Amino acid sequence: MSKKIFTIFLLLLLAPLLINPLEVNGDTIQKTAGGTDILTRDANRTYDLPNPLGTGTDITKLFARIGEFLLWLGTAMLTLMIIWGALQILTAAGNEEQISKGRRTITWAIVGYLLLLVAAGINLIIKNVLSGK
Repeated sequence: MSKKIFTIFLLLLLAPLLINPLEVNGDTIQKTAGGTDILTRDANRTYDLPNPLGTGTDITKLFARIGEFLLWLGTAMLTLMIIWGALQILTAAGNEEQISKGRRTITWAIVGYLLLLVAAGINLIIKNVLSGK
């Protein structure tokens, strides 16, 4: 079961590369008359690297962005762990140990997310107290 889930996850992860393997980052592969492949590049192409912090670059903005990312990541992990726990329960086939394992997975996923929310709330409270709001 885990091998099938891993294979499906890997295929979904690599699907964008499998859909159009002939164009990557503006580079294209063309066939010559002799049948050989040539990699061509656009010489006038420019690449933009945006500042991940936005317009400001102070340390508070950096910590705020890290906190936002961790909250986003925690939400995604919560969703995946609830699905994983539900799959454990669904595939238990009456085995009480597997059902209990699935329930524990869901419970600890929710507890972990609640801790993340509490940490974000404490951060917000400290920020408001120190800024005088």
